[in-house]
Amino acid sequence: MTARFAALFDSWVVEPQNRRMIRFLLNDEPIELNTPSADLTVLDWLRLHQQLTGTKEGCGSGDCGACTVVLVSASDTQSGLPLSYSPANSCILMIGALQGHQLITVDHLGTPTNLHTVQSALVEHHGSQCGFCTPGFVMSLFALFHQRIESESLAENPSYRHALIEQYLGGNLCRCTGYRPIIAAAESVLEQRFQHNARDQFDANEAKVAKQLRDFQIDVFGQLKEPGAIDSESRTAAKLVVHVPQTLTQAMRLWSSLPDAQLVAGGTDKGLEVTQQLRSWESVIHLNEVSELKNIEHYQSELLVGAGVSIAALLETLTIDFPQAVPMLLRFGSEQVRSQATVGGNLGTASPIGDLPPLLLALGADIDLVSLDDRGEGLIRRTLALSEYFVGYRETQRAENEWIHSVRIPLLSANDELRVYKISKRVDDDISSVCAAIWMQLDTQSTPANVLDVRMGFGGMAAIPKRALEAEGVLRGAHFNDASIEAACLALSKDFQPIDDARSSAHYRQQVAANLLKRFYLELNSPQELSQLSMLNTEVLA
Repeated sequence: MTARFAALFDSWVVEPQNRRMIRFLLNDEPIELNTPSADLTVLDWLRLHQQLTGTKEGCGSGDCGACTVVLVSASDTQSGLPLSYSPANSCILMIGALQGHQLITVDHLGTPTNLHTVQSALVEHHGSQCGFCTPGFVMSLFALFHQRIESESLAENPSYRHALIEQYLGGNLCRCTGYRPIIAAAESVLEQRFQHNARDQFDANEAKVAKQLRDFQIDVFGQLKEPGAIDSESRTAAKLVVHVPQTLTQAMRLWSSLPDAQLVAGGTDKGLEVTQQLRSWESVIHLNEVSELKNIEHYQSELLVGAGVSIAALLETLTIDFPQAVPMLLRFGSEQVRSQATVGGNLGTASPIGDLPPLLLALGADIDLVSLDDRGEGLIRRTLALSEYFVGYRETQRAENEWIHSVRIPLLSANDELRVYKISKRVDDDISSVCAAIWMQLDTQSTPANVLDVRMGFGGMAAIPKRALEAEGVLRGAHFNDASIEAACLALSKDFQPIDDARSSAHYRQQVAANLLKRFYLELNSPQELSQLSMLNTEVLA
């Protein structure tokens, strides 16, 4: 940062009395928190500060689902309806993420004499044994209970019904009951809600809650005012709080004046620093209220997706534009993770096993980066091809003063083929050993078809998410036949020299990468030769 730039930011005054307040609903109770700890998790706040012990602590890493809560958000419509209900892992959810939301916990669903529909279903179907995981299952099913689903689809399509249950329970583990009675309870919940129109107290209070949540959306965080000077006492107070700015410029100004603050969007990866690595945060800037980062815009030839868009929202969009990617994205973490994790967070970590980069690389996506101008009043943008963005292990072309703003994804044309594959040790909520996405443009007028263009993105095969340029070169312009596919599989050894680690061996990864390319070929040329062995009915959700 230049001396002039630093001096300019030193002239901005922090309003610590405004920064300290977080406003949300805990069940039906309005909450205002002053100066909460930056690294306080929602789980610890519930159990240690509120003595609400129904929410359990299991893994502390967002894997087991015992700590599941539901976050309720109001839409931007004038009426504030409908409300959206999203499950979240409270063990890695930071307290600042609650600003402007309703937090619903298992403690508030029912009473011993008046159970919620979800609780009654689990009792009736014997879905609980030791009970430790049960609150998490209850809350995941409660989130499903409040989704907007066409009752006709559920009644007429058992595969769709089972896929929904798997989607919403994929992030919850049970070690003693077994899943059959829990799934039976979920079936009962769906039937009562969508066939028999069951309602609860949250339906009755939607209008009231929507108004309260809209009232909470007041910009009382991160307000910067000039001119003036920050004395040492005010600057110290400002650093020891949670900040929730509402505009991108405001957020970037705030970060420039507090460069040591932690930046958190969904926090599904960042929260592990606190719970697993036991790090302490003095200050945190939450980006979940920055609306400019949450845009999804359709253009004639591309889809623009903001960095703050959740994976769940992206999944809903891609169901229409890129249905081939849906099965992989339904294996992106769990529903609890997908509802909070963001596009920018997945790209920003630059992990070589992130699930989004291979897909975006294969689609030829670009990434938009932004920084503040020298006056701190406007944004400077630059666009990079995503294939140029990753340069080394968790290293990127993004400068220190730049943020990810959005990604630009070219839309598919009539002759485009896309397939996305994820290989991991287990189906649900697991990290990839190999993730592959293949996009190909074929000239089908010739026999065999000619490969006009091809892009292949791989994760888990190198220190960065990477395109298979050698293999692409073999295929581009060639006949789409057995010989060219075999040659491309051999060329993959020039593209990648994977490592051995706990997830798989280098030999396994190399063989799987080649097998996935062969599978792509068979799916297009000889689908009858493939056996569809899957534990997830993800295709019916596409």
